[in-house]
Amino acid sequence: MNDDPVNESPDGALPEPEAPDRDAFDRLVAADPAAHVAARPGVLRAKVEAWADAPSSGPELSDGGHGSPAGAAGSDGASGSDGASGSDGAAGAGDELAVRRRRRVPTLVAAAVAGAVVLGGGGYALGARTGSGEASDASAVAEAAGFAVPGSAQPQVAGGADARSDASGESGAQGLGAGREQAADSAVSSAGDQAWARYYGRTTFRESGLSQEGGSAAAYAFDARAAASAETAARVAQAFGVEGQVRDDGWSWAVGSQDGSGPQVWVARDGRATVGYTNPSLDPWQCEAAEDGMCPTPPATSVDDATAATALADAMRSLGLDPAQFEVRVEPRSGEDATRWATARRVVGGTLTDDTWSATVSDAGLVWLDGALADVVALGEYAVVSPAEAVRRLGDPRFGASSPIMPLVDDGLARDVMPAQEPAPAPTVPEPPTQAGAIPWPVTDVTITGARLGLTEMWLDSGAVVFLPAYELSNAEGYTWSVIAVVDGSLDFAAPLG
Repeated sequence: MNDDPVNESPDGALPEPEAPDRDAFDRLVAADPAAHVAARPGVLRAKVEAWADAPSSGPELSDGGHGSPAGAAGSDGASGSDGASGSDGAAGAGDELAVRRRRRVPTLVAAAVAGAVVLGGGGYALGARTGSGEASDASAVAEAAGFAVPGSAQPQVAGGADARSDASGESGAQGLGAGREQAADSAVSSAGDQAWARYYGRTTFRESGLSQEGGSAAAYAFDARAAASAETAARVAQAFGVEGQVRDDGWSWAVGSQDGSGPQVWVARDGRATVGYTNPSLDPWQCEAAEDGMCPTPPATSVDDATAATALADAMRSLGLDPAQFEVRVEPRSGEDATRWATARRVVGGTLTDDTWSATVSDAGLVWLDGALADVVALGEYAVVSPAEAVRRLGDPRFGASSPIMPLVDDGLARDVMPAQEPAPAPTVPEPPTQAGAIPWPVTDVTITGARLGLTEMWLDSGAVVFLPAYELSNAEGYTWSVIAVVDGSLDFAAPLG
């Protein structure tokens, strides 16, 4: 990723971004559950211009400043408090929350949703630590809505999201551990880049003081067969009062409006039985086309944290889910937000996973909802390798050692004001190596001193979603790597790539 600041043209316009990979972009759009929702005239323009005018009081991020979903500091699902953010909550708000808003707009077409993924992410590493409020606030919100106590589950071993992205090409195991690009992009300062660089490239691993004894651990999976059906779509439509007949769209079953003018529900044919609901009539950004092509900016919402969390919990209960099996987070307010955004992460086997329900709530009610209806089923106990053997796997090409996740609280990465960058040295013409001299071939030697056995979420090539035992391995500096913990005998190395 390019870490250079974005340059503006003399008239203040931003330069045209580079086009994303077309195939990857098309796959992203095709997979979007809102692909068939049409945008209302004037809405997109008004929202984009409103976001562009929003002030940002935090430090600028590099264009690739997103971090690991489970490895970044502060991503444990704690709820933000009601009211304006404090000094920490303000930092990076214009960047991170703009991305969040793009993700939760219910009436935008798939291209806009996909664009938020392609262009967004730049605020995650910093945004993970900008939530306002104390732990007691988060607990009170969770208790009021019926969710699990925040922090009661152990964090997921990082890598699930990357395991999903790698399913189309790279091996699933290589996705563990935040991935090369994601871990590299979590560095948000030049100091961090320098610290990270020494672990990027040729690396050897050894362990110190880790156990040589293996064991066993439970694994889980989603079973979407019962939930992914036309009958479920009809049941969801009844729960939310959406009228109409179930139609088969090929990738999903849907009920309701097809043009974005009215409420709609859908249930996807995927490994999660992904369900979605949208009601544009409750969207404060919704408006008919104005004569000048502009829609007015809606007023700030009065919805507080507890109300947003309760709206999500009630919606989940109406679909047969127990909020007590999830940890909730309500996104902190930013400026004049017209809606509130709440997310609930599923707890599986005592682990807080990245499988998430999300809701957008306005003063008028629930605007948007999405999540997984598939049942979580136990796959039984798997034998797992010892922590020492897990370290040896980091050097085994079959497991594709993950790049490290940086400890954001170190090396100035979590400071409100980033340190001034040292000027780059003047460029010089390099000298060639001496004849028959030694060729520079730097290798970093890492000593792993800590190991935590947990679960990681992975998407298999078939589209099935599993939660498998994995190790999070760390060195004395707090950098972490991860690798699957299941023994070789339970891994099918001869399985064809998808």
